[in-house]
Amino acid sequence: METCLNCSAQLSGPYCSQCGQKHASGRLTLPDIASHTFEALTEFDSRLWRTVRECTLNPGLVALNYISGQRARYVNPVKFFLTVFAVYVAALTFSGTLDRIADDAVHFSADTDMQSSVARTAVAIQAVLRTHFNLIFFIALPVAAFALRWQYWRAGRTYAETLAFVSYLAGITSLYSLLFVPVFYAFHTYSGTPRGMILTFLFLIGSRTFFDMTWPRAIGGLMVAVIIYFVCMIAEGIVLAWLHMAGLL
Repeated sequence: METCLNCSAQLSGPYCSQCGQKHASGRLTLPDIASHTFEALTEFDSRLWRTVRECTLNPGLVALNYISGQRARYVNPVKFFLTVFAVYVAALTFSGTLDRIADDAVHFSADTDMQSSVARTAVAIQAVLRTHFNLIFFIALPVAAFALRWQYWRAGRTYAETLAFVSYLAGITSLYSLLFVPVFYAFHTYSGTPRGMILTFLFLIGSRTFFDMTWPRAIGGLMVAVIIYFVCMIAEGIVLAWLHMAGLL
């Protein structure tokens, strides 16, 4: 009986039952490479576009389908968020919008004593926002998931399941926030309002499905989660600024 060349398991069909690899025989050829490349691209594209399309309509339903076992249909939630958010941060950086975000986060008056500890911390916060903006958001994401899990514990969702929902939500929000970056670049400005409106709309729709909540509970949960999320981000910014000032970051 033939064995899998990848894991040495015995084959009972064209695909290995242990690792899933298609049976390969003979030496590698150019048609093999082309076929494998096409399969990889079409498989990822189909899952990616399905994830984007269905998250646009209802990220809560996507998360619900994913945790129910339909995991081959969608991109992994954390991978989806990390990929899209990385592109979003790159766009903010190259457009100069990230500098404006850092400048708007901390303001100085003309008579500010730049030698004071408060001023030095503020400068360090600006530096951290410019260099570790993605880290701040990434750390705050599981905190937001914990806040939702804590609020909606009666829904019976585990922390991991809630994190999947939050990751899909944050990913699709970042994707559509990308559309506003060229506008910020053209007008040399920045506003968090579009991103906030997108997040609010998708959260209310998604949370009602994922947690089986009423509209009032969904709105209340959003308010609490946003407060906890931003408090966490502010705390992260201060801690990272202290580490930056100490030369540890």
